[in-house]
Amino acid sequence: MVSMQSDLLQKLRKYFEASPILCGMPASEADITSAQRRLNCQFVREYVEFLRLFGCGVVGPDPIYGLGADHVAAMAEDDDVVTQTERFRAHRWPGVANWYIISMDGRGNPIGLDADGRVWLSDHDAHAVVPVADDFETFLAQNLAR
Repeated sequence: MVSMQSDLLQKLRKYFEASPILCGMPASEADITSAQRRLNCQFVREYVEFLRLFGCGVVGPDPIYGLGADHVAAMAEDDDVVTQTERFRAHRWPGVANWYIISMDGRGNPIGLDADGRVWLSDHDAHAVVPVADDFETFLAQNLAR
């Protein structure tokens, strides 16, 4: 199994140890499988690893939607990957039909992962889909650096 780079995992662990209210609870395999079924998609391995370890959280300025947001002080109970993805798909935001929503920028634009693991932003004001990062790990590292 491909896993996140150990230095990134170490940074995430230190980050969440310093601010535990920003970290969720590990997601169960059953919850991960259920979320994938509900969204009719397969999560990329690095995202699954994040879910298994942390569940969800706030990394840098942005939330990382996952499962179990009710354990994170800075997130609402419905700030999870399923609810956010279904919401943005229902409103037909550009690009999101083929993504699952993992975050949101400060202006309310959804950030999602596609089937190949690339990270995208659907910019409501520009009516455009904008690349954010080549993969989930890079996205997390960028957020940690902000």
